[in-house]
Amino acid sequence: MSKRKWRHASSDSSSSRPPVEGTSTRRNKKRRVTMLEKQMEEMKGQIEELRNQGEEHERQREEQERQREEEHESQIEELRTQLKKQGKKLKKQGKKIKKLKKKAPKQKPTSLSPGNPPPPESVQEGNTKLLKLHMEMKVSQPVYTTKNLVGDSGNSIRISLIDAENGQTIISGPMSSIKVCVVVLGGNFD
Repeated sequence: MSKRKWRHASSDSSSSRPPVEGTSTRRNKKRRVTMLEKQMEEMKGQIEELRNQGEEHERQREEQERQREEEHESQIEELRTQLKKQGKKLKKQGKKIKKLKKKAPKQKPTSLSPGNPPPPESVQEGNTKLLKLHMEMKVSQPVYTTKNLVGDSGNSIRISLIDAENGQTIISGPMSSIKVCVVVLGGNFD
């Protein structure tokens, strides 16, 4: 009877207490814990790898930014150098122009037209002529203000002083060697 009670008692007590774990259940839990620990280690490794990649990416970005800044600085320095060179050239040209202006004779251009008679030394009493300037060739186009005027063929232009009445070129006398100042005006004056 004691055996029976024990069995019976054990069966009664089993319903009130949790069942005793067997070795296979403990092994399964250990395997799961081990597997979870491995997964955690793998995740830690992945996190560390991602952190390293992020740091490397940041270093590369900073390096690219530094290189861009260096390129911009070198371009700015190159432009400054070019501007200094151009400034020096302009100063030299300005000095040359001043020298040329000082050397140039201070004469007023002579204008010969029906409203402006020739200078007094060419006028004799009772002998007044109407004279016209005549370009013997066309000026090459376009005309730039810093360049010499040349004809279509590239040669120097020739200007003649002609008698308006008979069309003959003046080749002798004081009016045959008069200096002419040519001023370029924009517009169509046909």
